[in-house]
Amino acid sequence: MSKEKLQAEFENLYRKPSWNVDKGYSSILTINFGQPRLNIHAQKTVKGKQRRLTEVHGEWVLWIFGCDWKYFQEDVLFGQSEGSTIDIRRVARNISGQALVSVIFNEQARVTFYFDLGGRLETAPYAENEKPIDQWVLFDSQGYATSFDSNGNIYHHLANQPRK
Repeated sequence: MSKEKLQAEFENLYRKPSWNVDKGYSSILTINFGQPRLNIHAQKTVKGKQRRLTEVHGEWVLWIFGCDWKYFQEDVLFGQSEGSTIDIRRVARNISGQALVSVIFNEQARVTFYFDLGGRLETAPYAENEKPIDQWVLFDSQGYATSFDSNGNIYHHLANQPRK
């Protein structure tokens, strides 16, 4: 997928408020956009008890994970991937409700996400990568994922299958 096609995909998210923004493991950020979708998984037995997992996700889910990131609010550094758990949760709360208005692909595999209420999320490859890794993934409602790696490569693939 080209950067132009990826830009067009992001345009589907523009002006849609983010919601249920969450800090995951380490410094992972999960950002939902668009209409909520309920996922109900099959019933299974866990530790001898019947369970059924249910999850709510957006039409699009942006997962920021394999990169250094910095978040600015009105041009003031608000938090970063190297921050504490409390600081990263504060960033997630601040992003929640802000609508994406622009995504800019910069040189050296850096990307900047601009939000309507003054938020700006900048991603960059880790300095010490030995091999390319995904910096972030955009999941869509059709079951596809678009990955952006530390070399600036873009991969569009089925979300439930390994990338080729």
